[in-house]
Order: sequence, then C-alpha cells, then structure tokens
Amino acid sequence: MKKRVFGRYLSRGEGARRALYVSLVRALVERGKIETSKAKAKAVIPEIEKLVTQGLKGNWSKILSFFGNDRKITRELSDLVRQFNRKSGFIRLINLSKRTGDQAAMVRIEWVDKIVTEAKEPGDKKKLEVKTKAKGETRPRKTAKRKVAKQLK
Repeated sequence: MKKRVFGRYLSRGEGARRALYVSLVRALVERGKIETSKAKAKAVIPEIEKLVTQGLKGNWSKILSFFGNDRKITRELSDLVRQFNRKSGFIRLINLSKRTGDQAAMVRIEWVDKIVTEAKEPGDKKKLEVKTKAKGETRPRKTAKRKVAKQLK
C-alpha cells in the first residue's frame, strides 16, 4: 500500500521534475495554450493554480522564487492575473488524439477566460547594425596559441 505518497514523479528526479514544471508554466504564460501529455498536465495544473492565486493575493515573492527571479515572465503573469474575475478554476484541459509514437494521451492546457494582450507596434524594435568588412580587409591572425603549443611539444 502506498501511504502518504504526495505528487507525481514522472520518471524524473526532483530537479528535473521542477525544471519541467517551470518550463510548462512559462510556456503557458507566454503562449496562452500548450499541448502536452495528460500526466504532465495533471501534475502541473496545481502549480499553475497556486501561482495565479498568489498573484491575485499580491504575493509576488513566491512567484519570483518559482521562476528563479525571471522578471519578464513575472511581469507577463501579473498582466494575466489582473484579467481574472474568479477565485479558482483558471485552467481548461481539452483532450486531443493520442500521440502517434507511443499512444500517450495528449491534452491542450489553456486559460478559461480569454486573455487580451497589448499589440506591439512593429516599428518599436531597434534596427540591428550590420558591420561589414571593407574589401580586402582581414582579421588579425591568432598565433599565440599555436606558438605555445609548438613550444610545449
């Protein structure tokens, strides 16, 4: 009998499992929906619910510690949280067809409420300067390593 067993292992160690949860939550926050296996989805949903609830309460230190002080994702999550008018049930699971390789049950995780994001203007991006060499110009040769290697032999 398995007593006092908490959580799901997903055939991973503790660090790899935590990294998986962080990457799945980060992808959901960035894209709005993700497709994954049903086992991974069931394991990550409580983490998502906890993070959104903490965001609604204004407890950003727990969210920052979950994402490893990733300010960009935390900012996106804070914008998301402001749009929710509910206490729980932020996530929807939609069953998909089984994966062709191993017949694993697949699901789509998405937000229940429609998320409105600000459209960025295409002209806001900085133009990258491309440095080109003048005709006939060459890079200086790196010979110091070669000389040292020859002296050691």
